[in-house]
Amino acid sequence: MPRNGSATLSDLRERGLTTLDVTCPKCDRRGEYPVANLIARLGEDFILTAFLTDLTADCHRRIAGKFADQCGAQFLGLAGNHVT
Repeated sequence: MPRNGSATLSDLRERGLTTLDVTCPKCDRRGEYPVANLIARLGEDFILTAFLTDLTADCHRRIAGKFADQCGAQFLGLAGNHVT
């Protein structure tokens, strides 16, 4: 998968992060994903934004596509959440 400057799972590993935390303040969706498991399943170059898109594919806000009420899923514990 082309990187194009996006953060990848290997970037998390290099930062020493062992868990990727995802939350949505709009629907209370939460999840903790072990980075090693994600790398084993998706590959170390898998882009984080692609993971978030795949993870929230069933979000009713994402499906509705309303600009004023978008899915709020985001990564926790990453500097500034620049990868959402």
